[in-house]
Amino acid sequence: MQMSAKVLLLVCSLVLTLIPVASAAAPIEAEPLSDQIPTLSVLGFGTASAVPDSARVQIQIGQETPFGPVGPKFELPDTAGLEEVRDFLVENGVEESTIKVDFLSNNFPVGLLQPGSSLTFAYRDTARLREFLQAFVREMEAEQGPSIQNMQVAYQVDDCGAIEEAAMNAALENARQRATRMAALLEMNLGRAVSVSEEHGTNVAVGASGGCIAVSGLASFGLESVMGSMSPLTNSEEEVEVGILLRATFALEP
Repeated sequence: MQMSAKVLLLVCSLVLTLIPVASAAAPIEAEPLSDQIPTLSVLGFGTASAVPDSARVQIQIGQETPFGPVGPKFELPDTAGLEEVRDFLVENGVEESTIKVDFLSNNFPVGLLQPGSSLTFAYRDTARLREFLQAFVREMEAEQGPSIQNMQVAYQVDDCGAIEEAAMNAALENARQRATRMAALLEMNLGRAVSVSEEHGTNVAVGASGGCIAVSGLASFGLESVMGSMSPLTNSEEEVEVGILLRATFALEP
């Protein structure tokens, strides 16, 4: 009787050993190499442009860094006269809702150690912008108003999405053309697009991508800080250009 119990226990142990654990994950079988679809990835770049609808003007107002007995002296900017500047802008056609006065900002021309003030506004009559700014500077000089340290202008379009979409189509077509040539070198045919992702290049030639995001950045940070002095894209009173850089992956067919 004791021997039978031992035999039964051994048999049960063998059965349990052969039964797979239900919670164990099933092994993932690798897709056979012959069934994998060969792909090809390339970059594509495209641009589109439109006539600007408005210009965003940023004016840095400050003063030369004063020096004390032991070196540069820290002083807050003199904000007197900034409200008069606001009144002058409104009287000359600037929409008051677009005017922003920052009484304490970085005084970029003098240096980050000396704060200044900034004034930004939107001006829709882009054809007269140069004339308006000249009159503005003369008014400040005549009234002995705040000292203008720097001025930056970024042109914008109201419907940036439309030209961004056109730039996307151009970038996709550019990628398809480049991929077709590369596929021919491999003695294969180009298939459908498998995936597309937007890129941002560090090379000067394609660095000014980003579509409407880059154009918006111009309005927020100024031309030089976003576009760079060697940007290939145009931002002027005649034309606002946006660029899209993308990476597209296509299937390859025999």
